[in-house]
Amino acid sequence: VIMGDLVPNVTFHSGIVVNGEYENAASLDVCSEDVGSVPLTTVVDNLLSLLHDSSVAFTLVAEVNGVIGAAMRTPLSGIEGNPFSFPAVQDNVYFTTERTVYRQVAMITGVATRDEQSPLSNYLRPMGSNGLLVHIHAAVFPYSPIPKGHISIYEVSGNILANHSAAAVLHCLDDDRAFDGIGETEVVRGAVWFSRIDMAASTTGVARR
Repeated sequence: VIMGDLVPNVTFHSGIVVNGEYENAASLDVCSEDVGSVPLTTVVDNLLSLLHDSSVAFTLVAEVNGVIGAAMRTPLSGIEGNPFSFPAVQDNVYFTTERTVYRQVAMITGVATRDEQSPLSNYLRPMGSNGLLVHIHAAVFPYSPIPKGHISIYEVSGNILANHSAAAVLHCLDDDRAFDGIGETEVVRGAVWFSRIDMAASTTGVARR
């Protein structure tokens, strides 16, 4: 989000860059009073169905019922060797162990595909029970009401970023352990912007700034 003279940039170790404007927008709400929230992958699966496509890029601003994921405790630049090897992973990576975020707002962005042969698949991992491969990040903020109707992603995200600091930034995961698993991030209501991904225009390469 560009605010005044502030133009943000990011340096990353590896990842995906998606260029372009979102073509579609929709409101999110739980249809049944008996269901308080729905899994994030259910939302993503519905986006793919709306697009009639196998891949999607999306951003949600939504009230959430627990963001489930992981975050680096130490920047990769400060770690020698494999940061995910045992026992180093215990010191390098933080994992959520319970649903501690209730009725807060999250900005959630990512890409997903049903195509295992997609060039994106090197950066994606299985999540949920819908056969999806995804890479999703979430930034958690204090609760603020999300306007309904046709709203601008720039207006909504700009307002949140201007008035709040992120309490956490997580790589979304599905904790599907047989006995102790707490599932995945759940969405209550909000807004989503999404588009199909033009893989013909995709490129691969090394990490860049």
